[in-house]
Amino acid sequence: MRRLPALLCLLVLISCSSLPRNAPRLDVTLADITPIEVGLFEQQYKIGLRVQNPSDNAVAIDGFAYQIEINGKPFAHGVSDERTTVPRFGQVVVSATAVSSLSGLVEQIRQLAGGAPNKLSYRITGSFSISGGGAIPFDQRGEIGLQ
Repeated sequence: MRRLPALLCLLVLISCSSLPRNAPRLDVTLADITPIEVGLFEQQYKIGLRVQNPSDNAVAIDGFAYQIEINGKPFAHGVSDERTTVPRFGQVVVSATAVSSLSGLVEQIRQLAGGAPNKLSYRITGSFSISGGGAIPFDQRGEIGLQ
């Protein structure tokens, strides 16, 4: 019975030692949105995401998935199998195709028609798949000035 507390302490220490100490963090901002194809039910856009690495180690990405909200409403989503390395204290722009539905586009037009805002807020959420296994989630917000 005396061994049970010691065994539990040992298990906790082993579990904690296997956690990543400095999991990489990547900052993501929207670099570009270009319409590619506009259909009745679906729209496609070429998306550019600027990925910045504020850490001292390079991060090898081998794909990502993401969602974009504009003014708090779902707008588009996409995936990419682009492989790249974000250098230490560096940045890259990755590309992907995003898809939006007619309802998402109509909602954005309705909001714009309600009054001409001088900026749009956006949110990008998703995760990067890391070479060798694992993932780095991201959730970033920003604004686009309209003038």
